[in-house]
Amino acid sequence: AAKNGDMDLCFAGFFLVTNGVETAQIPKYAGKVFVQPQIVTMILTDMLGTAPEEATDCTVRMAVWQGIYRRSWLNEHKFQFASNKRFLSEDILFHMDCLPLAKRMCYLPDCLYYHTSDNILSWTHAYQSDHLERYGEQYLEELKKTKNLNNSAEMRRRIQRTYLGNVRICLQRLVSAANGMRWHDVKKTL
Repeated sequence: AAKNGDMDLCFAGFFLVTNGVETAQIPKYAGKVFVQPQIVTMILTDMLGTAPEEATDCTVRMAVWQGIYRRSWLNEHKFQFASNKRFLSEDILFHMDCLPLAKRMCYLPDCLYYHTSDNILSWTHAYQSDHLERYGEQYLEELKKTKNLNNSAEMRRRIQRTYLGNVRICLQRLVSAANGMRWHDVKKTL
Protein backbone atom coordinates (compact mmCIF):
# COMPACT_ATOMS: atom_id res chain seq x y z
CA ALA A 1 0.00 0.00 0.00
CA ALA A 2 2.84 2.40 0.83
CA LYS A 3 4.64 1.74 -2.47
CA ASN A 4 1.56 1.46 -4.67
CA GLY A 5 0.03 4.65 -3.25
CA ASP A 6 3.29 6.64 -3.11
CA MET A 7 2.77 7.26 0.63
CA ASP A 8 5.16 9.07 2.94
CA LEU A 9 3.55 7.25 5.88
CA CYS A 10 1.35 4.20 6.08
CA PHE A 11 -0.32 3.29 9.39
CA ALA A 12 -2.21 0.14 10.32
CA GLY A 13 -4.23 -1.31 13.15
CA PHE A 14 -2.71 -3.49 15.83
CA PHE A 15 -3.52 -6.17 18.36
CA LEU A 16 -3.37 -5.00 21.96
CA VAL A 17 -2.23 -7.95 24.07
CA THR A 18 -3.09 -7.74 27.77
CA ASN A 19 -2.69 -10.76 30.04
CA GLY A 20 -2.53 -12.98 26.95
CA VAL A 21 -5.79 -11.64 25.50
CA GLU A 22 -5.59 -10.07 22.03
CA THR A 23 -7.93 -7.21 21.15
CA ALA A 24 -7.98 -5.81 17.63
CA GLN A 25 -7.51 -2.04 17.51
CA ILE A 26 -8.80 -0.86 14.14
CA PRO A 27 -7.77 2.72 13.29
CA LYS A 28 -10.42 5.44 13.23
CA TYR A 29 -9.48 6.26 9.63
CA ALA A 30 -9.05 2.66 8.40
CA GLY A 31 -8.97 2.37 4.63
CA LYS A 32 -8.55 6.10 4.01
CA VAL A 33 -5.88 8.12 2.19
CA PHE A 34 -5.01 11.67 3.25
CA VAL A 35 -3.19 14.56 1.61
CA GLN A 36 -2.40 18.05 2.88
CA PRO A 37 -4.02 19.97 4.51
CA GLN A 38 -6.08 17.02 5.85
CA ILE A 39 -2.97 15.40 7.29
CA VAL A 40 -2.53 18.36 9.63
CA THR A 41 -6.12 19.42 10.22
CA MET A 42 -7.47 15.91 10.80
CA ILE A 43 -4.71 13.39 11.58
CA LEU A 44 -2.26 15.52 13.56
CA THR A 45 -5.08 17.33 15.36
CA ASP A 46 -6.61 14.00 16.38
CA MET A 47 -3.21 12.64 17.45
CA LEU A 48 -2.85 15.55 19.86
CA GLY A 49 -5.98 14.42 21.69
CA THR A 50 -9.72 14.74 21.57
CA ALA A 51 -11.78 17.87 21.95
CA PRO A 52 -12.62 18.70 25.59
CA GLU A 53 -16.32 17.95 25.06
CA GLU A 54 -15.65 14.36 23.87
CA ALA A 55 -16.00 11.43 26.26
CA THR A 56 -12.80 9.60 25.28
CA ASP A 57 -9.22 10.83 25.61
CA CYS A 58 -7.87 9.29 22.41
CA THR A 59 -9.29 8.44 18.99
CA VAL A 60 -6.08 8.43 16.91
CA ARG A 61 -2.90 6.86 18.22
CA MET A 62 0.36 8.79 18.05
CA ALA A 63 2.77 5.84 18.46
CA VAL A 64 5.36 5.54 15.71
CA TRP A 65 5.25 1.75 15.88
CA GLN A 66 1.81 1.79 14.24
CA GLY A 67 3.27 2.41 10.81
CA ILE A 68 6.04 2.62 8.31
CA TYR A 69 7.73 5.72 6.93
CA ARG A 70 9.40 6.41 3.60
CA ARG A 71 13.14 6.37 4.36
CA SER A 72 14.13 8.87 1.65
CA TRP A 73 11.52 11.32 2.99
CA LEU A 74 12.79 10.91 6.58
CA ASN A 75 16.39 11.42 5.44
CA GLU A 76 15.53 14.38 3.21
CA HIS A 77 13.97 16.29 6.12
CA LYS A 78 16.40 14.97 8.77
CA PHE A 79 13.58 14.19 11.23
CA GLN A 80 14.80 13.24 14.70
CA PHE A 81 13.22 12.19 17.95
CA ALA A 82 13.24 14.60 20.86
CA SER A 83 15.09 13.56 24.01
CA ASN A 84 13.18 11.03 26.10
CA LYS A 85 15.03 12.43 29.12
CA ARG A 86 13.21 15.73 28.70
CA PHE A 87 9.86 14.64 27.25
CA LEU A 88 7.59 11.72 28.07
CA SER A 89 6.11 11.37 24.60
CA GLU A 90 8.67 11.88 21.91
CA ASP A 91 6.39 10.11 19.39
CA ILE A 92 3.90 12.99 19.20
CA LEU A 93 6.71 15.54 18.93
CA PHE A 94 8.15 13.51 16.04
CA HIS A 95 4.76 13.49 14.32
CA MET A 96 4.36 17.23 14.92
CA ASP A 97 7.55 17.71 12.90
CA CYS A 98 6.92 15.23 10.11
CA LEU A 99 3.16 15.22 9.45
CA PRO A 100 3.05 18.85 8.23
CA LEU A 101 5.65 17.87 5.59
CA ALA A 102 3.95 14.65 4.48
CA LYS A 103 2.30 14.74 1.07
CA ARG A 104 0.34 11.49 1.29
CA MET A 105 -0.48 9.02 4.03
CA CYS A 106 -2.92 6.19 4.57
CA TYR A 107 -4.44 3.99 7.25
CA LEU A 108 -4.83 0.29 6.52
CA PRO A 109 -7.78 -1.55 8.07
CA ASP A 110 -5.57 -4.56 8.90
CA CYS A 111 -4.00 -5.26 12.29
CA LEU A 112 -0.31 -5.80 11.51
CA TYR A 113 1.42 -5.30 14.86
CA TYR A 114 1.20 -6.82 18.33
CA HIS A 115 1.57 -4.41 21.23
CA THR A 116 1.88 -5.99 24.68
CA SER A 117 0.84 -3.95 27.70
CA ASP A 118 1.18 -6.55 30.48
CA ASN A 119 3.96 -4.83 32.43
CA ILE A 120 2.15 -2.72 35.03
CA LEU A 121 5.54 -1.89 36.57
CA SER A 122 6.80 -0.14 33.44
CA TRP A 123 7.57 3.59 33.62
CA THR A 124 4.34 4.32 31.75
CA HIS A 125 2.28 2.85 34.61
CA ALA A 126 4.35 3.71 37.69
CA TYR A 127 4.59 6.96 39.66
CA GLN A 128 7.73 8.93 38.92
CA SER A 129 8.39 12.18 40.77
CA ASP A 130 9.63 13.98 37.63
CA HIS A 131 6.67 13.09 35.37
CA LEU A 132 4.59 16.16 36.19
CA GLU A 133 7.47 18.48 35.32
CA ARG A 134 8.18 16.54 32.14
CA TYR A 135 4.51 16.69 31.12
CA GLY A 136 4.75 20.46 31.59
CA GLU A 137 7.79 20.58 29.29
CA GLN A 138 5.89 18.45 26.77
CA TYR A 139 2.89 20.78 26.93
CA LEU A 140 4.99 23.89 26.26
CA GLU A 141 6.88 22.22 23.40
CA GLU A 142 3.64 21.08 21.76
CA LEU A 143 2.17 24.60 22.00
CA LYS A 144 5.33 25.99 20.41
CA LYS A 145 5.19 23.49 17.53
CA THR A 146 1.55 24.31 16.70
CA LYS A 147 1.97 28.09 16.46
CA ASN A 148 2.28 28.22 12.67
CA LEU A 149 0.13 25.24 11.72
CA ASN A 150 -3.34 25.21 10.19
CA ASN A 151 -5.95 24.50 12.86
CA SER A 152 -3.65 25.74 15.64
CA ALA A 153 -6.50 27.03 17.85
CA GLU A 154 -8.18 23.61 17.89
CA MET A 155 -4.81 21.93 18.40
CA ARG A 156 -4.18 24.11 21.48
CA ARG A 157 -7.55 23.07 22.96
CA ARG A 158 -6.65 19.42 22.52
CA ILE A 159 -3.13 19.86 23.85
CA GLN A 160 -4.58 21.53 26.95
CA ARG A 161 -7.05 18.68 27.48
CA THR A 162 -4.29 16.11 27.11
CA TYR A 163 -2.08 18.01 29.55
CA LEU A 164 -4.85 18.16 32.16
CA GLY A 165 -5.41 14.43 31.68
CA ASN A 166 -1.70 13.79 32.22
CA VAL A 167 -1.76 15.87 35.42
CA ARG A 168 -4.70 13.77 36.61
CA ILE A 169 -2.77 10.56 35.83
CA CYS A 170 0.26 11.83 37.79
CA LEU A 171 -1.94 12.53 40.81
CA GLN A 172 -3.63 9.12 40.56
CA ARG A 173 -0.26 7.36 40.36
CA LEU A 174 1.02 9.30 43.36
CA VAL A 175 -1.98 8.29 45.44
CA SER A 176 -1.64 4.66 44.28
CA ALA A 177 2.05 4.65 45.20
CA ALA A 178 1.38 6.27 48.59
CA ASN A 179 0.89 2.98 50.45
CA GLY A 180 4.37 3.10 51.94
CA MET A 181 4.53 6.87 52.32
CA ARG A 182 3.58 8.99 55.28
CA TRP A 183 0.43 11.03 54.62
CA HIS A 184 2.35 14.24 55.33
CA ASP A 185 4.77 13.41 52.51
CA VAL A 186 1.93 12.56 50.15
CA LYS A 187 0.18 15.86 50.90
CA LYS A 188 3.43 17.78 50.45
CA THR A 189 3.99 16.15 47.06
CA LEU A 190 0.38 16.76 46.01
